Amino acid sequence: MNAIDRKKHAKKTFESVLAMLDGIQLHYTAEEEDLSVHLKMTGDDFTLNVFIVMDEDRELVRFFVRPPFDFPEERRILGAKAAADINNRLIVGTFHYTYEKGGLLFEDALVYGDTILSKEVLERAFRLAVHTVDDNIETFFGLAKGLIDYEEFLARID
Repeated sequence: MNAIDRKKHAKKTFESVLAMLDGIQLHYTAEEEDLSVHLKMTGDDFTLNVFIVMDEDRELVRFFVRPPFDFPEERRILGAKAAADINNRLIVGTFHYTYEKGGLLFEDALVYGDTILSKEVLERAFRLAVHTVDDNIETFFGLAKGLIDYEEFLARID
């Protein structure tokens, strides 16, 4: 697929993402120019920043979920270990960790290639990314704030 066709296909996939978000009645900010979406998902205790980005060069829809806290400097090594250990247990997606800032970022992606992904497939990947972070956020938060030790973290993610 040439660059022009990749751009057109990324735009169609982006429109499918917007239709999916509209279908589940979520409020979002869409950036047509760079084919990205930002929204906030609020749970019981935390608000997650969610970004959906079309990577037209690799023909991917990338789902990013950012927890609203960082690991403080004195706990950043634990944060790095925690991200590595949870990634070894995940089947889909990965937690990226930035040691310099102590920040976590979950990523999941779908390859669209020359197909049009259904709203159902997009919604499943979107929900998987949000739920993966939501299911683990309290455990990461407890470790970041010193409320639990590393052994407790490991016990909770098993």
